[in-house]
Amino acid sequence: MKVPFWCVALTPLAGCGSSTPAVAPPVASVEVVSPRDGAVLGDSVRITLRAAGLAIVAATGERVEGEAHHHLFIDIDPTADTVMIPKDDRIRHLGTGADTVTLVLAPGTHRIIAVAAWGDHVPVKGAVRDTVTFAVRAGVTPP
Repeated sequence: MKVPFWCVALTPLAGCGSSTPAVAPPVASVEVVSPRDGAVLGDSVRITLRAAGLAIVAATGERVEGEAHHHLFIDIDPTADTVMIPKDDRIRHLGTGADTVTLVLAPGTHRIIAVAAWGDHVPVKGAVRDTVTFAVRAGVTPP
């Protein structure tokens, strides 16, 4: 039996459209929404955070892909991405899944580094963090 040329030529294309292309996982990021870099504030500073590519949830002690919670490093450098973030007066764990916190800070310049970490408090691989620097004026608390 002779098969027409067009059948032979199109046969390899028959399966080309049936496979689903691989989808890259979303790129995880963290952003300090407020205060803005360079802001001058009173001593009661509301920190607002946002994450993309991650669901912000309460810390469970378990590592679940795609789920994390926030940590704030206050005027110190963050720990390495491979170790559990310790408890310290200068490190605020937002282990409830919160994305806002109010800090009372002394007058002067402050640097806050937000770091996303898994439920076991180890930072999300790839340094998922954001930094903001701002000033606190002496004796001023906004209403």
